[in-house]
Formats: sequence, C-alpha cells, structure tokens
Amino acid sequence: MGYAWPKRPMQQDSTSIRTMTEIHRSPSSRNVPQSELPSGRTPVLAIVPMPPDANPHGHVFGGWIMSQMDIAGAVAAVQRARGRVSTVAVNTLTFLAPIPVGARTLFYADVVRVGNTSVTCKVEAYTEHNIHAPTEVRKVSEALFTYVAMDENDQPRPVDQSPVAGSGADFRR
Repeated sequence: MGYAWPKRPMQQDSTSIRTMTEIHRSPSSRNVPQSELPSGRTPVLAIVPMPPDANPHGHVFGGWIMSQMDIAGAVAAVQRARGRVSTVAVNTLTFLAPIPVGARTLFYADVVRVGNTSVTCKVEAYTEHNIHAPTEVRKVSEALFTYVAMDENDQPRPVDQSPVAGSGADFRR
C-alpha cells in the first residue's frame, strides 16, 4: 500500500525557501573553514563519530551522515506535525567536505515547507575541529528531507490534525 500524495499544492510556512543551487552559491556553503557556527540557531543533534563509523581513510561513511541528518530532520518534522512521521523522500543530499573521526558534528534542521500530509525539512551539518581553540568550523553537508505525518494506524494524516483524536501528540516509535 503506497502513500497518497497531497492533491493540493504545498503551502509555504513563514521560512524562506531557497533552491539548493542558491544555497551552494552562498558564501556560507562553500567548503571553507568558518570562525563560528550559525548564530541564533540551536543544533537539533550533536554527535562525535567513532572509528566504527569510518572508512579505511579515517572519514565517516556517507550513509552514517545521511542517517544522522534523517534523524535531525525528523525531530523538526515531528515537532511541526505534532506526532509520528515517516521519511518519504531524500530530495537532495550534498556532501561538501569529509568528516574525520572524532570531529564534533552538529546538525541543524528547519521546516521549509508544509503540505497536506507532508513536512519538508532543510538539514545542515557542521563540524568543529580542535574544540579547545582555535576552533575550526566547517559546513560539511546539506539536504532536504520530506516526511509524511502518520496516524495511529500508520496511515498518512493531515499535518494539522492530531494523530489520535483528543490525545495530543503521539511520539511512539
């Protein structure tokens, strides 16, 4: 049984939507060290990759990065949908720089589009090297993920409808 795609056009929320091409052209997205993390934003997830997460060259596997980004995006989607969500698409995913083992990796997620049953989130990953100073910050990946809001029977439901009538948000897995 497949998901029913929304019949009405996607609604934008108050966040400005930029294409991935525009993001790539912005100076903050280039693979150059930065002096600090994005200001005014709190990471949704922070983790330090360990040796089992790496390839023989000491860099973290792309699949590991993608799964962490999916988790970070799901956190934002669950908050917006007020309940369970399921990943339905990875719209874009770009690796801008390798992540070495041991680099503190921070994931930022924002809702950029809300449809009838779907929530699209932009996720960005940054690393911090030499945490003790001077710290080198680098944007290492960016992606767009789409999630579908799920009801108690694992069926798509409208984003603005509670998962279970009268019970509020349902965060079961």
